[in-house]
Amino acid sequence: MRWTWLGGRGLPYFKRAGARVETYTWLEDWDAHCYARETIAELRAAGFNLVTIPYFTGFGLRTEARWLAAAPELVEACHDQGMRALATVDLGGICVETIAGEVPEFEEWLHRDPEGRVVWASPDQYWRGRPDLTHPGYRDYIGQVIEQALRAGFDGIWFDDVEPRHGYQPTAVAAWREFIAGYTDFYARKCGYLTHAHLAPPPREVPGDPLWLDWEDFWQQRFVEALADYNDRVKRLDPERLTVLSGPFQEQHPWEKYRLHLDAVHLCNPWMPGVEHGEVVSHASLFLISDAAEVLAFGDGVHRPRTSFADLPVSEQVELSLAEGMFFGGQSAGASWATLPEGNAAAAPLEAAFGRVEPWHCAFERSDRFERIQRFLQFCERTAVLHRSDDSAATIAVLHSRDSLRFEREGTILNLRAAQMACLRRHLPADALVSDDLARLDRYDVLIIPEQACLSQAALERISSWVRGGGGLILVGEAA
Repeated sequence: MRWTWLGGRGLPYFKRAGARVETYTWLEDWDAHCYARETIAELRAAGFNLVTIPYFTGFGLRTEARWLAAAPELVEACHDQGMRALATVDLGGICVETIAGEVPEFEEWLHRDPEGRVVWASPDQYWRGRPDLTHPGYRDYIGQVIEQALRAGFDGIWFDDVEPRHGYQPTAVAAWREFIAGYTDFYARKCGYLTHAHLAPPPREVPGDPLWLDWEDFWQQRFVEALADYNDRVKRLDPERLTVLSGPFQEQHPWEKYRLHLDAVHLCNPWMPGVEHGEVVSHASLFLISDAAEVLAFGDGVHRPRTSFADLPVSEQVELSLAEGMFFGGQSAGASWATLPEGNAAAAPLEAAFGRVEPWHCAFERSDRFERIQRFLQFCERTAVLHRSDDSAATIAVLHSRDSLRFEREGTILNLRAAQMACLRRHLPADALVSDDLARLDRYDVLIIPEQACLSQAALERISSWVRGGGGLILVGEAA
């Protein structure tokens, strides 16, 4: 699988999100160039065989009708080149300015904070609210989007910008109270409560708070059910179409459970330092990965931290993406930058590549980048048999306790990163072993438990039995 984006979020989003004044003069040109048959042919010549194409960006089916109507021709152009095309369905935001005229009840779909205010996609996007992905009405609406996308010929759906989050909208709070009804006896014994009917979900994370833990369990269960529903809506129409979830990685979420309801998961997290997500690394055969390698580690041990992948010059993004693809098995070029426009600031270097200055040309079209990408993807294709195995070579596991991540998240994450980076820098293959997946423990020779605050009795008994059978145990800090 040699993948790249085709056009990022799509023109409706870029136009509304705003851009520099000079950008408006060529944004339409870039959009037309990006989706031209010639550009798609160049992507195939570079070695890509999978593209994700912006399809639905949350503005509404009526508002986006013009762009949706162009999709079948784009898909046909990809298929003519022997490439698969996935429809990007943005689940990260709803444009309240346009959806209001199409769906009067849309406000019921929006996440609310503890004070009842709409949760916006970002502080400066006051027009783009975060949807509750689990709301039945929103799921039905996305079902319409899925049907249209598959009729357009797409090979599957890429559910983009999916971020599991808690919402305090009245429908969710009512459902949570039903969820905790089964714990009435527990709260009666622990807190002296006679009824749960008036309990309110905690307004923020409070480590160790039983209500917070139940609130988080509720949302994880609700989210898993919603993912299964989205997947079923695709598979009922055509079992052969693919489903992919894309979103930022959060250690406390059970991604391995989310994976059960989808064909693949793409995790990106450009804000976290270090090649640190052991759970992702150990499941590399299941995931597409981009923007994960926040620190470049060299043979001499020198590393160069940075703040954000997007802040790097395109030339450095190329280097990091290709190195990252190699690290994670060559499955992805991580090329989120590939078809984005160079922009006016980078126009001068384009003269050598094109003989003229056109700021709307795609970044990958620079001749030097094209050749390097092509060499890398050709190598991946030639050596595909080497990185298609589902078997891990690791004999060391680092324990990720789900309960510890929920109880004391920040401290647990720091200790997990330290253990994983120690193995990485010493070239010791190490998998992440999640505490609710200890059935896999027998495949490892050594288990590292770094500063885990909480482990269930069942987990302790399983680990003790494994140690008595000859397993090697390394305890770090208070875990000892």
